[in-house]
Amino acid sequence: MGISLGRRFAWAAAAFAAVALALGGTPAGALASVGTTSFVDDFNGPAGASPNPQTWSFDTGGEWGYGAQLQYYTSRPSNASLDGQGHLVISANAETYVGPDGVMRQYTSARLQTWKKLDFTYGSISARIQVPAGKGLWPGFWAFGDDAYSSNDWPNCGEIDVMEFNGANPNLLLGTLHGPQTGVPNGYAVGGTEQSATPFSAGFHTYEADWAPTGVRFLVDGRTYATITPSQLPAGSGWPFNHPFFVALDLAVGDWVGAPDASTRFPAKMLVDWVRVAPSSWTGPTGSGPTSAGTGPTSTGTAPSTAKTRTKRAVARAAGTTRTGHKSHKRSCRRGARCARRHRVHHHRRPHRKDHGPVGDWGAKPISARIA
Repeated sequence: MGISLGRRFAWAAAAFAAVALALGGTPAGALASVGTTSFVDDFNGPAGASPNPQTWSFDTGGEWGYGAQLQYYTSRPSNASLDGQGHLVISANAETYVGPDGVMRQYTSARLQTWKKLDFTYGSISARIQVPAGKGLWPGFWAFGDDAYSSNDWPNCGEIDVMEFNGANPNLLLGTLHGPQTGVPNGYAVGGTEQSATPFSAGFHTYEADWAPTGVRFLVDGRTYATITPSQLPAGSGWPFNHPFFVALDLAVGDWVGAPDASTRFPAKMLVDWVRVAPSSWTGPTGSGPTSAGTGPTSTGTAPSTAKTRTKRAVARAAGTTRTGHKSHKRSCRRGARCARRHRVHHHRRPHRKDHGPVGDWGAKPISARIA
């Protein structure tokens, strides 16, 4: 696995320190090394400031999900900015907006990612987040293979959905792995769920994925609710979780969660207290077959719930919603295979682009850490 653990952390700490010095102190949301944490962004800074561009880039545009998503992603402070109280606020707003690409949407929001700026291989990725509730809202905290926007197509690049919710059912947490499966254009979606008596949207919770060479486990507030290993994948599946990944945060509107209705409150806000990438003492599952143990978030005080390893489509059915058919969406796209390739990064969440890179890459040098 390369250089020793101690040397890896020393290298990562030195890299982060160099960036901090180059930035001239500790700007809003600056990179930091805290204890044994290899990376943390605690989003400290003045209200209205943008998140640190040395770490975060914006994906922008209005054509996501082959039109199934209803938002236009922007980089405006009204859609993503610090609140001056140590939070990043991603806001989905109900407003008519026409972007520079000429696409009109009735909602705006933001999607941020660390592509080419922060990547990692193995370890713990976590964030303390308060998600919004409401029909048509789709908050997410993800990690993608670092080749997702360039040489390797989704789902071959791999995707770890550390947290996502159907806003109409804020009591049901989803943690999912996506990867390639022979004969299945959109690959597999295998993961677990955690049901809570109290909506997760009622407060902050820590969402985490521990990633080892032999498996990924999903946790909420420090408790494991699902563990996925290669042996649990459908026949013909690949395990692409063996190379660097980057982080993404977003709040989408529409797609498989359906459209908002009169009960959905706007602006809808997703508050992020911090994001961390750290070493993990977990070295992977010791047994074989599915493993899961959920006790629910600490705020509920309810009896344990059992997480089931199942596809996200089955979860959608159980929640009373189903994803929009990806194959029909693909057929509806008339801009060719090259366009379709870019669309497939996270369930067709990429916009039509003339290039393969994400919008908003400020050109900062990448910071990579193999942390386990």
